[in-house]
Amino acid sequence: MESIPAKKNVELRQCIKRARANLRTCIAQNEKRIIYPELFSQTSAPPPSPLHWNSDKFSKRDLIELITALENANVIIDEVGKPIPFTHIVEQFSHLLNVPISSKYAFKERDYILNIKYRTTAFLDQISASLLKKDVKRPR
Repeated sequence: MESIPAKKNVELRQCIKRARANLRTCIAQNEKRIIYPELFSQTSAPPPSPLHWNSDKFSKRDLIELITALENANVIIDEVGKPIPFTHIVEQFSHLLNVPISSKYAFKERDYILNIKYRTTAFLDQISASLLKKDVKRPR
């Protein structure tokens, strides 16, 4: 078996050249990881909210009714004082209360709620009645 000198072995020289380039790239990337660790840290999703909508007693439609009332009264505003769009309020409540609500569903339910002729605010009436009960003990 004869050994072939490295100078004449083109394939071996290319392989070594690629290996050196890969090592340089790895070293440069690791140096960047040390200098700028925030660029390489994984962004995680916000933690789930500890709050939950009581779906045993109340429906998603009830939640949409509440959101619709808040939006129509301009109760929730942004940092510059402008009213928040309905879709954004729905997204925030959906995340806050761990209730999956699509925008399409929310708009459909809002239209239904706003077009009801009889007992248009059933859920809000129920909340109001529970607040007005005299036998409720309120913490001070």
